[in-house]
Amino acid sequence: MILLLAIAAGLLPFNVEFDYPGSQTGKGAVQTDSGFLIAGNTPLDASGNFQVIYATYDTEGSFLYADSFHIGESTEIYAVQYCDAGIVFTGNWTDPSSGVNAFAYTISSSCEKLWTYTLELDFHESFTTAAQGTSGDVVCVGSTSSLGAGGKDVLMVALDQSGNELWRKTYGTPGEEATYHISPCSDGGYVLACQAMTWGAGLGDYWIIRTDSMGDTLWTNTYGGPEFDYPWRVAEIGDCFYVAGSTLSYGAGSYDWWILKLDQTGEIIWETAWGSKNTDTAMALTVRDGMPVVGGSSEPQLNQSQSTVVAFNEDGSVYEEWLYDPAMIRSIETLDNGGFLIGGVSYSRDSSLWALCIDSLGNGPGMGIIPETGKSDISLSTNPVFHSVEIKVLDSSSTVTVCDLSGRIVRTAEINNGNVLLDTSSLPAGVYTIRSSCGGATRMAVIR
Repeated sequence: MILLLAIAAGLLPFNVEFDYPGSQTGKGAVQTDSGFLIAGNTPLDASGNFQVIYATYDTEGSFLYADSFHIGESTEIYAVQYCDAGIVFTGNWTDPSSGVNAFAYTISSSCEKLWTYTLELDFHESFTTAAQGTSGDVVCVGSTSSLGAGGKDVLMVALDQSGNELWRKTYGTPGEEATYHISPCSDGGYVLACQAMTWGAGLGDYWIIRTDSMGDTLWTNTYGGPEFDYPWRVAEIGDCFYVAGSTLSYGAGSYDWWILKLDQTGEIIWETAWGSKNTDTAMALTVRDGMPVVGGSSEPQLNQSQSTVVAFNEDGSVYEEWLYDPAMIRSIETLDNGGFLIGGVSYSRDSSLWALCIDSLGNGPGMGIIPETGKSDISLSTNPVFHSVEIKVLDSSSTVTVCDLSGRIVRTAEINNGNVLLDTSSLPAGVYTIRSSCGGATRMAVIR
């Protein structure tokens, strides 16, 4: 069965958490033909076993349906992915008689089960994610301890639209490797984000593998420093590849985001580290207008984690930053209107499945910002703001006010011919809202 994606009206800004008792670990969100789906893991019983839960919502973020499944004694997913064959959950399931096994579980947009593929070998196998293959195939990647060169190797399995195995490949050394992501390429091949865990320059390096449509290697390369470096996501954008992950080797301190731009042979065009001296983690990647947009979490202040989206320019400089509620972004998808569908796990309660839909300006509900329904009447010359910012106001307002996220006014400035140059050098770093005096426009600004 082919899943058709047909969202005529598009998704509206929303901020939802799935109301379910007990802790949850959200793994991402995907669009469906009626809205979107969020999925993750939650305890199955008191013995430490897990099950998979998912919930569907309409285009306005209103709850539609929820269900769960498990295979064997315990089941965990690492990602949920939209493909022509259906909505594909990938992970592993365990059972005393068969150990740890990889699986792909697929449902239709109406949440009807389509098929399940499991790989039961001698030791430990797991799928971390899947990608759209050629001719409607599904290509799953993960790790295997039963096949390959030894230790833990990269595993890649192609399935047809009914879940039948077409071929499988392994990549690795006698040491240890891990796999985090796969993305299709314009020529029908694939690019894999993997990690060299026991070889390379440090304790864990980015290991990127480029293959053809049958999984045969075209090139591989490692990137990293002396510490741990995790390549969570990879994507082909134009004639280049972008890799987004986390690094201890570079940056301001603790973990920082580490973004690479590679040419078609795997050579670095540029690299950039983003973050503060605290812990920052990049786990999601999408593209908008040919530019990379990365999602994850950041910690501008110690022990104050915020879900974070950063849009980068073509040269690796920051175009815009958006900080939201305490959460970890595990997936980000660009919408037709230029906004984004974000999925992950919220930290506001015990932990819960979470989805946020923001407009093209980064505005969304539940964050002290009024969602924009059309073109904003306020534009900023830069965002993030470092010392000052030029504000253009298209309505007839005479002043703008700047508020912190508690709603307290911290600055007021007069508008002259629709413009104002606002000095922000004395304001503490953080997230602020800028509102025109007519009350018709609100923008979010990140002040560094």
